[in-house]
Amino acid sequence: MIGVFVALAGGLGAGARFMLDGFLSTRIRQSVPTATLIINLLGSGLLGVLTGWIAAGGPADAKAILGVGFCGGFTTFSTASVELVRLVCNGRRRTALGLAGVTLAACLGAGLLGITLGGMLA
Repeated sequence: MIGVFVALAGGLGAGARFMLDGFLSTRIRQSVPTATLIINLLGSGLLGVLTGWIAAGGPADAKAILGVGFCGGFTTFSTASVELVRLVCNGRRRTALGLAGVTLAACLGAGLLGITLGGMLA
């Protein structure tokens, strides 16, 4: 039964990503994929909060349902990878490298901050 909940949460996460990406893309006009970066930052922070909460005594099933399901559907590593490849193919190697570095560092930082905050919830 938990698999059904993971699938439902994954669908909700993907739907939330789709809606937020559309919202951000119409308001942020930049030559780099900023909406994807913002979505991955939010997802990393949310997964961090969830991880910290579960580690501090939160319900273990939330890891699969919310972590794997919702956060897995919400975040978008594959889209970020394709967008980086597009930048490289368009001759913007430095921009792609910079965006990759910012994405990695910022998402790790968001995850760490989330773990710290999540640990305070339980």
